[in-house]
Amino acid sequence: MTPLVSVIFPSRGRPGSLRSSVSTLLALALDPGRVEVLVAVDADDDASFAATAHARLWVAPERYGYKRLHEYYNHLAKIAAGEWLLLWNDDCTMLTPQWDQVIAAQSPAILWPEVDYAPELNSFPVVPAAWARHLGGLGSDQSIDMWIHHVALLAGVMRKIPVQIHHAHIEGDVTADERDAVATTNTFWTPEMEAARRADAAKIRELLG
Repeated sequence: MTPLVSVIFPSRGRPGSLRSSVSTLLALALDPGRVEVLVAVDADDDASFAATAHARLWVAPERYGYKRLHEYYNHLAKIAAGEWLLLWNDDCTMLTPQWDQVIAAQSPAILWPEVDYAPELNSFPVVPAAWARHLGGLGSDQSIDMWIHHVALLAGVMRKIPVQIHHAHIEGDVTADERDAVATTNTFWTPEMEAARRADAAKIRELLG
């Protein structure tokens, strides 16, 4: 049976958080058998390998790190089997019972659950897998949620859904130097990147006919 939702996210060095996060996803799903959990890990991260038996792990060929975060998500999107892709973090907790059925009831759009501490934030998009295949990925910037948010706005396909997520913001294996490097080399707002987002939006509108 084809999975309804593939939950995709990278994880590094937080086995307890990873295990807890996956547990809430499956425990609150109406049909956990149709929820695929795909986790990207680095080859040197032994702790994550043993963290959960309920996830399919993909080992990155190199450590992309925070600056290339989108590359983890893009690869997971390519190998995911689900009809929908839920972009996730390993420090998140699902709060809504039968969240999978809320997604199942939606017509194709880029869906946005609510984050409990800031409902206005669009941090965990749910994207039709067919759209990711048509685009050849989910985005070209480490701020993958922002990328999808802007593409959705440009294409006019953004919709909020009544699914609530708690985001704990646990500090991970990202050094201050790495965050500073991202901040000082950020290209998200360059004309080239804006043109790429507009091209993605045009492709989505093309797919919708």
